[in-house]
Amino acid sequence: MTAQQMCHIFHSTLTRNGWEVREGGETVSRHPNQQECEAAAIASARQVTDEGGLAQAVLHEGDGTIRQQSTLGRDRQRILD
Repeated sequence: MTAQQMCHIFHSTLTRNGWEVREGGETVSRHPNQQECEAAAIASARQVTDEGGLAQAVLHEGDGTIRQQSTLGRDRQRILD
């Protein structure tokens, strides 16, 4: 899988530093509340898809459980072909 075909996964999660958007274990951005963090995770995923990529936004509750996840962009099956 090439870098262009890679699926970017953005998590909105509560950390000891507050609400963060994380990708690949790295902090992308910090936010004062869950709502703004989730909006930023979705916006980050949309930016990848606007550039032709595949992305996922994984929205977590404060306890770490996944509340919602959405895959955006090209059909994953095309990448596997």
